[in-house]
Amino acid sequence: MLDVITIGDATLDTFIDCESSSHAVSVDQKTNKLCFELGEKIGIKSLHKKVAGNAANVAVGVSRLGMSSGFWTILGDDAFSKEVVKKMKDEKVSTKYVQFQKNSESNYTVVLNFSGERTQLTYRLPRVYDLPNNLEKSKFVYLTAMGENHQMAYGELLKYLVTKHALLAYNPGGYQITCKEKICNDLLPFTNILFVNVEEAEMIIHGKSKGNHSHKLLPQKTIKTILKELHQLGPDTVVVTDGPRGSYALSDNHFYHMPIKQGPLIERTGAGDSYASGFLSAVIHGKTCQEAMMWGTINSWSVVQHIGPIDGLMYEAQMKKLVKSMRPKPVMM
Repeated sequence: MLDVITIGDATLDTFIDCESSSHAVSVDQKTNKLCFELGEKIGIKSLHKKVAGNAANVAVGVSRLGMSSGFWTILGDDAFSKEVVKKMKDEKVSTKYVQFQKNSESNYTVVLNFSGERTQLTYRLPRVYDLPNNLEKSKFVYLTAMGENHQMAYGELLKYLVTKHALLAYNPGGYQITCKEKICNDLLPFTNILFVNVEEAEMIIHGKSKGNHSHKLLPQKTIKTILKELHQLGPDTVVVTDGPRGSYALSDNHFYHMPIKQGPLIERTGAGDSYASGFLSAVIHGKTCQEAMMWGTINSWSVVQHIGPIDGLMYEAQMKKLVKSMRPKPVMM
């Protein structure tokens, strides 16, 4: 039996550091928009290509933290698909459920890094999300971002959860949250742990976000309301991340806040996935919600010090050592 099977898309991420082109690249502070001078030939500081995607990131993250993990995704039949499979095997992630779509390219993302923040340009190919009927038993399924037609897999997933007695950790992507059928909400009553950021939380609750929160500190009362409203939709445990303001959780009728662990910031891609893989691994290890928040925070702190979502993921021995000295710790709200 596997500890975790992750379900979602994989991508090839190209990371572009725009810092050396600051004369032609800027941020409009009023609108929070990244701006390029039209028609300019803009030099870049660095370029890196990495295997990525939410499901891939979490599969590797939990594997490094001592879990057995498998990975279901649909890849194209180009050269990149081989890179994904090799990377997963190198990280001790089972790839026996990976499928390939003939005559199709892989998904790509261009990540523009400027002043530590990232702007993502995504290219997703149409997929036929037909969940394999031979998935082995697992303790948790981690369901995350997929493209259009993601609805196809959900009926089979619900059958799997019931017949295999697996728990669901859910991190819905943009397509799931905004789809007209509201299938995202239909899965919430079957969800054991929900992972979302503040903007995603507001989209689920209100159908729209109240705006960018990158420079806005939400009152504790507002955060509690968000956690309670998500909990009322069905999840047992709700985890909401809020960038530099840390993370919040509602579990067993208790509210918790965990500040971020301060450290160097290179690039934020994968911060949410690394938090989720740390939190989920701690839960499977039998840790409390507060301890799980510490695992998630440390994992995220490590990842943002590297380019890409995988290189900085912690290993189990490293994690256990850092948790012992962790300051500050989560506090009840």
